[in-house]
Amino acid sequence: MEEKYVMLCLDPGQSRDPFAIVALEITMHPVRELLGPQRGMLNKTRIDYRVKLLERMLDKPYPECVSRVTDLLLKMGAQLEEENPTVILVADVTGVGRPVKDYILENWSQAAAGRGVNLQPGWINIHGGDTYRYDRPFMHVPKREIVSSLVVAVEQGEFTIPRKEKLRKEFLQEMRTFRADISSRTAHDSYSHWRETDKDDMLLAAGCGVWVFKSFYVPASSHKTGDPDIPEPVEVSPSPHSPLPPIP
Repeated sequence: MEEKYVMLCLDPGQSRDPFAIVALEITMHPVRELLGPQRGMLNKTRIDYRVKLLERMLDKPYPECVSRVTDLLLKMGAQLEEENPTVILVADVTGVGRPVKDYILENWSQAAAGRGVNLQPGWINIHGGDTYRYDRPFMHVPKREIVSSLVVAVEQGEFTIPRKEKLRKEFLQEMRTFRADISSRTAHDSYSHWRETDKDDMLLAAGCGVWVFKSFYVPASSHKTGDPDIPEPVEVSPSPHSPLPPIP
């Protein structure tokens, strides 16, 4: 049975940076594949990430941006057409940190009171190293994991953007111009663009969303066949506290 989720991904940026918003509709499809005589079935999960909105708020004060986020969360929850729906919120708070998180949650608690919509938040700090660390409530995630999660989803045809989306070309341009340079000396990532004027805010917002979903919502073990020729899947790393704790 397929499962549907809605997720709002944010890259708030500094005060003069764009406030990027990416809304996703995510569907998980269970897939069973016959491997052949005496080898059993392979149980897999196919994920479809469909972009419902790409938005970049420019030169807007944080209160206006956060109000927009709250309105979108409530609208997405209502579209689920289920009792007490849950909306996933994922935000890259690198450089803006706890104040933005607290402001978003304060605004949400006031606007969502009595509306019956639950919020499941994930707060991400992106860094250039290669290890994951959880410092409640922040997840410190290597940038290589964020970017590679999105790249793999795109290459596998899981991540789609409707042609009618106004910022589709800009998003695809971010994908084309973004590159990773791994320093052999420090083992840290130096993610850069071909040109300094290129932006990556929507790319990182979407990447954070894909990373969170794969890390915390997709079953860690997608198949168990008992066939020694077929390795058991490695648990998605990292997922030490799955699922993300909902806000009461």
